Amino acid sequence: MCGFLFTYAKNNDLFKIREAERILSFRGTDSLNHYENHFLRCIHSRLSIRGGITASQPLVIDNHGLVFNGEIYNCSELSSFLGKSFEKDFYSSDTHLLFWGLKDKGEEFVKKIFGHFSFVFFKLHEKEFLAGRDSWGEKPLYLFKKNIDELSLASSPESLASWLNLDLSLDFAETFMQLGYVPQDVSIYPFVEEVPSSSIISFKNGKLYKKEFISDYKDINENTFECLKSSVKLQSSDLKDVSISLSGGVDSSLIAAILKKDTSVNLNAINVFSSKDKSSIIENKLAKKTSKNLGLKFFSYDFESNFKKENFLQIQSKLYSPIGDPSLYLQDIVFSKAKNFSKVIFSGIGADELFTGYPRHKIFYLKIYYPKLYKILHKIAKFIRPLNFNDLNTFSKNLDIFSTAFTSSYPSLAKANTINTESLIFKTIEDLLVFDRKNQLKNQLIMTTDQISLIHGVEVRSPYLSKSLEFLADGLDFRKKINFRNTKLILREYLSIYNLGFLISQPKRGFSVNLDNFPSKENLFSSK
Repeated sequence: MCGFLFTYAKNNDLFKIREAERILSFRGTDSLNHYENHFLRCIHSRLSIRGGITASQPLVIDNHGLVFNGEIYNCSELSSFLGKSFEKDFYSSDTHLLFWGLKDKGEEFVKKIFGHFSFVFFKLHEKEFLAGRDSWGEKPLYLFKKNIDELSLASSPESLASWLNLDLSLDFAETFMQLGYVPQDVSIYPFVEEVPSSSIISFKNGKLYKKEFISDYKDINENTFECLKSSVKLQSSDLKDVSISLSGGVDSSLIAAILKKDTSVNLNAINVFSSKDKSSIIENKLAKKTSKNLGLKFFSYDFESNFKKENFLQIQSKLYSPIGDPSLYLQDIVFSKAKNFSKVIFSGIGADELFTGYPRHKIFYLKIYYPKLYKILHKIAKFIRPLNFNDLNTFSKNLDIFSTAFTSSYPSLAKANTINTESLIFKTIEDLLVFDRKNQLKNQLIMTTDQISLIHGVEVRSPYLSKSLEFLADGLDFRKKINFRNTKLILREYLSIYNLGFLISQPKRGFSVNLDNFPSKENLFSSK
């Protein structure tokens, strides 16, 4: 929802300043402000959700300053922790709340936040700061640390590279070719590193310190469903008009139901489908039926007629690092339509990694609990490998437990081209889920969602990304998550509460972008 550059590397070159502004501006289109003194400079671009003009940044009071990107949901609880009133003492602004919380409580305040954030809290007349990033890594933060005099932090690596005259490093290329994304521990610019999620960085007396923090925030609900509802309510409490990316699947349908039935928001449902994909057409019909049952305003868009060459070029110019995932072009259409209704859109991101949702989870389940059947299907999978892609697609629809076995999300783990790669590494389904959360979810899904949404000036909120919910999900018996037929069993049970029982037995479908329909390189860069 915002972007910032904080740096001790002073540069008065007007061109550099304007270039930094340009790079940051897509992260926030409502305001752009600066603060500088004789040894530091801050630039902040803002997408305003709440707080009005009082929440403008950089926020400078007395001897301290703050640049902040994100949203804090448990503001009333945190205000009470400080012995204050959120409305009266902090002007209903989470920026002011964070400022005074960091000033009075420091690192302990960070641990109690439920929200998504990255920030730098700094002293104006001394080289001293405290910086942090949320537990899920929903908001980006990058650090340049070649030398103490040029220490810098920013919401995008490009702003650091431009400001500090850094050339692109090609060390990440091999990792990208294996994974399809660039993980947190791999840098695309020299001396620039992505700050890991759940991190606190402090600089004092000429020394830089890094540590991991463990969130102290605990939802009072010990029931999974009530905890999810609490997360939805907290994330929507400051909103009037919101949208939801409604796929027609379990995850987003359940969030839509809670928003409609248990909050007072005005909810619009947005569905993007492909008229050339049968699975996508089915999910479009399910999304439409879900919207009708819940009484939602439903807006449907065909990918084939809405995706243009301009979309492709715009996305590629904004991404911080390359991502080999065509589904981001679907997100682009969703967010471009959502901005017509609200600045905030809800998403079902995270449910698959908490409660099982991918075909590979079914494969792993079969490996452990139905080994004989697994061996038979494994032999079939080996037999059909030489078939062409279209035949493989046809086979996968009839045997959907193998629908992603041939295009693993982790090519680096599948070099042997065997269907049981994951089972060689993980002992339990919980191990696989933890791995998915640390890798695909944080490195790819969350990062992509953040960047693509801000191209269109909208903020994404994901109620499944709750540490309290993660704790409860990890404590569930795996049989409440997965069986031979389906995944996310416990979430499916909750659907019946909202008259959405027709979704309970539906398999996970989704649809992929047909790369054959993408613009060829010959016409993609033409002037026509």
